[in-house]
Amino acid sequence: MVKRLKLGIDLDGVVSDFDGAFRALCKEMFGKPVYNDGPSDWEWSNYGLTSSEKEAVWDRIAGSKNWWLRLSPLSDTEELRGCQWDDWYEPIFITSRVPTLGASVARQSAEWLETHYRIDLPTVLVASNKGELANALQLDAFIDDKPENCLDVLHWTYPRGEVFLQDASHNAAFAAPTGIHRASSLNNFLRRIKQL
Repeated sequence: MVKRLKLGIDLDGVVSDFDGAFRALCKEMFGKPVYNDGPSDWEWSNYGLTSSEKEAVWDRIAGSKNWWLRLSPLSDTEELRGCQWDDWYEPIFITSRVPTLGASVARQSAEWLETHYRIDLPTVLVASNKGELANALQLDAFIDDKPENCLDVLHWTYPRGEVFLQDASHNAAFAAPTGIHRASSLNNFLRRIKQL
């Protein structure tokens, strides 16, 4: 019997281009940022937005019907395309997306994965406490672009699980501790996990 690895995969910043969609919405609403740079941190401080402007962007997202279906896939993610349950791994998509008008976050995310990656019946879980969830699911590996999520998962799963931080402009300054590996992309993560 072949054991399939359970992989926890964040969506935004790992599979989908949330940053590009958020930046476009900021430009549409406020004309900022001037350049198409990625965020320098989790507060988008290099975008020049006030707190009320950022709140207005999030309000627009929450008030948009099925906003999560509009995102584009990130590049270097094609190895996820068409994965099936009989593959060497079982992907479990864990996201902390905010609710919007329309379908639930889980439904929008599943439909998006079906459309862009041809994954039949993807498992999508919406949770902000990813470490506890990773432990309960007994994940073999996890990838996210938010350092705090990686630290949380590491705390709950070390030494059993492998934890990866996806490289991004907003986490470049983070010094990953022992137990958290850097991955340049989802494809890079999948290739490295397959070699374990």
